[in-house]
Amino acid sequence: MKVKITVTGKARPFEFNFIVHVTESIESRKLEDDFYVNYSKNRQVPIGKHHEIEIISPDLSKESSFKWIHVHRSKKDNKLYVCIVDHLSTIEETLEILEMWAAGTLYTIRFHKMFDCLIAEDEAINRDYKNALKKLKDNFNIVANIEA
Repeated sequence: MKVKITVTGKARPFEFNFIVHVTESIESRKLEDDFYVNYSKNRQVPIGKHHEIEIISPDLSKESSFKWIHVHRSKKDNKLYVCIVDHLSTIEETLEILEMWAAGTLYTIRFHKMFDCLIAEDEAINRDYKNALKKLKDNFNIVANIEA
């Protein structure tokens, strides 16, 4: 499934394009097992239906703040994926996380500051990531379009 998210603020719109891969088994995952084992809270590969998000554009590796952007290059196919280790079993939660990731990435690109800094500055965001999305939506307009 293709997803396009456009994030706009005071400057020009910034467009992100993704392919959401729906996988049903550990063997069909696009990301290697040690990615999940090393970075997830429970140190496990998600079991059952899971969504992994491949970044089609823009080429974030050309951004000066690339080192702060939450991406992971898969050892399996050498493509960039959104660095999300949580189990994403529904498209709704995947899109919600993806909107936050896109706005957080634009925050990092525009302000040359890690999105984590915004999270760390606000205790309410630390308790619930949905507060981060709300704060980002206060600064950016986020529009998500899905192509089946």
